[in-house]
This record gives sequence, C-alpha cells and structure tokens, in this order.
Amino acid sequence: MLPSDWQKKLVDMNVTQLKTSDIQWADYVFISAMNIQKESVKFIIGECVKQGVKIIAGGPLFTEEYNNYPQIDHLIANEAEITFPLFLKDFNEGHPERIYKTSEFANITSTPVPDFQLLSQKNYASMNIQVTRGCFFPFRSLPL
Repeated sequence: MLPSDWQKKLVDMNVTQLKTSDIQWADYVFISAMNIQKESVKFIIGECVKQGVKIIAGGPLFTEEYNNYPQIDHLIANEAEITFPLFLKDFNEGHPERIYKTSEFANITSTPVPDFQLLSQKNYASMNIQVTRGCFFPFRSLPL
C-alpha cells in the first residue's frame, strides 16, 4: 500500500531481529501488531524514540489501544484499505493527522497483494493464504 517510489525494508520480527541500523536507515517506521506482540512493540517504540524516527502504526493492537501509545506519531486504525489512503493523501500534502479511523469494512476482494519482494523467503518454510477477513462479530473499540 506504500507508494512504489518509496524505499522500503521489511523486518519481520517473527523470523529475524530488528537492528538499530534498520531504524537509523528509516525516515519512518511502520508497525503493525496484535495484542500478543505488545512486548516487541514496546521495544520498537523505545528504539525509534531513541533514534528520533517517527512511527506510523496500525493493526488490531493500535486500533484497540491507541490511547496507550502516545509516542506514536500517526495511527492508522480499523481498515487500512480505507484509512491508509487518507493518511497518505494528507501526508503528501504536508498535514497528516494523528489518528485515521473508519466505521466502514474493507472488501477482501480489493485488499492489495503484499509486496513479497520485501520478504527474505529463505526465512519461511510456508506461507498462509488469507481467504477471509476479521471476525464475524467485529469489535470496534475506537470511538468514531
């Protein structure tokens, strides 16, 4: 979902370690996380703050607990297919807001294909295929 002309690097902390040099390389660090990943999120935020690198975060953890992360510069809540383009527009115009949210639901048929070129595929024995999205009983804790 990032512009094609941006230089990108993916660090999947499930299969590799985040290095200080990875953060120093970046103008912005994008984080997506679930609740079970709180400890690594705390580490990433601390390292970004130390290095003075801005943070953009999305995913279930930040949608549910956005108030617990005041160090994050921009929060992309709920459905990124809907909220992230709004952020990018404002970002490109020089006035991004802190929180982007929606009450709409994304259509899985319009979910963009990940940029698999960013993966070091030797680190994976298998890959999942997403065939559905979210919960049948959506939880929306971010007030609109």
